[in-house]
Amino acid sequence: MLSLFRNKIFDMRPSCFVISRFLSLVSTLVLATNIAFASPHDAFVIEAIDEENGRPVPLIEFRTTSGMKWITDNAGKAVIDAPELFDREIWFSVVGHGYDVPRDGFGFQGVRLTPTRGTTHPVRLKRALAAERIGRLTGSGLLAESQKIGEYTDWNESGVVGCDSVQTTIWKGKLFWFWGDTNLFRYPLGIFRMLGAESELHPFDLEKMPLQPQLEFFRDPTNTLRPIADIEHPGPVWLGGLIGLKDRNGIEHLVASYAKIRAPMDIEEFGLCEWNEVDRVFRAVKTLWKRGASETTDPEQVAVPDGHAVRYRDASGQDWILFSNPTPRIQIRDTYEDWFDPVKWQVHPKLDAIRSRDGSTIQIHRGDIAWSGYAKKWVMVFTQLFGKASPLGEIWMSTADSPFGEWTPAVPIVTHSNYTFYNPIIHSEWLRDDQPWVYLEGTYTAEFANKPERTPRYDYNQILYRVRIDDPQLSTIEPKR
Repeated sequence: MLSLFRNKIFDMRPSCFVISRFLSLVSTLVLATNIAFASPHDAFVIEAIDEENGRPVPLIEFRTTSGMKWITDNAGKAVIDAPELFDREIWFSVVGHGYDVPRDGFGFQGVRLTPTRGTTHPVRLKRALAAERIGRLTGSGLLAESQKIGEYTDWNESGVVGCDSVQTTIWKGKLFWFWGDTNLFRYPLGIFRMLGAESELHPFDLEKMPLQPQLEFFRDPTNTLRPIADIEHPGPVWLGGLIGLKDRNGIEHLVASYAKIRAPMDIEEFGLCEWNEVDRVFRAVKTLWKRGASETTDPEQVAVPDGHAVRYRDASGQDWILFSNPTPRIQIRDTYEDWFDPVKWQVHPKLDAIRSRDGSTIQIHRGDIAWSGYAKKWVMVFTQLFGKASPLGEIWMSTADSPFGEWTPAVPIVTHSNYTFYNPIIHSEWLRDDQPWVYLEGTYTAEFANKPERTPRYDYNQILYRVRIDDPQLSTIEPKR
């Protein structure tokens, strides 16, 4: 029996010729498989490029005469996959929010391309103002177009769809990020008591493109995004003026102000809150004003340490916290006890307007200030109220020797065509004495504009820009060297 079994095995052995053919077939299949993986994608890719520096440009819209549109992701790519567009000349109108291509004789602004499968075509754009668009920091699909062609497939989605108005501060060696009302996939207002995240102080390489922010969002035990303001209220709760302060015993406290909001956009209550390091939430510690329970009926007249908290040392060596939006409104000694006691707060008048370089008056909405060691000046960025291109979409810059002014004539640095870009902040933690770059972030949203078509993925999210403070376009802003 054993002998018979052995003979069967022998009889089943292939000849050398069969082995050779088999190995040849396997090699061919392996080679074919490798070729398939290495073969070009089957779409047409438009790559938006800043003609000055060669960097990819996010948020560039390419629209056909039939109304189809594609918008570049953080890698500056738009993947054209509509079958009827291939192998024929196609006109793409270009909308760039501060990035342009030349207009033709009829005034149309766009490019004429012939989409071919498996190819990439760069489109070079001229930047209208000094600031460069780096990319989107929040929301879904930051690299969605590139992922269609097999790139950045290891990028993980956060679950955030949109979020409003960022606040940042350094806490225990980490950069803390907080946003207001937040849209999730499961519901438009999925979180309305502040969204939060933490990161390294530099959560991405500031020189490397595309932008891929490494943020660790605060989540519950089921890994679901959660609110970080544990403050009782049926409506939204907004935080501002986040800062870490030491008390007289040297103990650090992460603090903020809060506002309870009722429909439609009215203030119900102002107060102070503090971070609980164990539960990792903010909890109220003092009420400053409550509708119907205070002598002051107008919440605009209530002193609240909100906006952006900025550290400042005066000529006498005294350390202060300036709560600014964009210029200082409240000045408090750099101690927890002084922050907790409104009697010790110094209130400054609001700066409502500023002169521009051409002498016109620019109305100020909101913004931020920071000290530039490179320029040896205080830098201010702010959104213009009732701008020409957009009611709340134009960002301006000015400088001063003191955080209290006098401010140089303002210069426009960012523009958006009929789209809002409000509540900008300066990332002061990224300012360097040996580098001219100023990084600013704001909320890009269709709200308050003249009924624009919402930008998929980008709408109601944070976009990062950077500007050289020594850029020749900022001729009224001259560094002290």
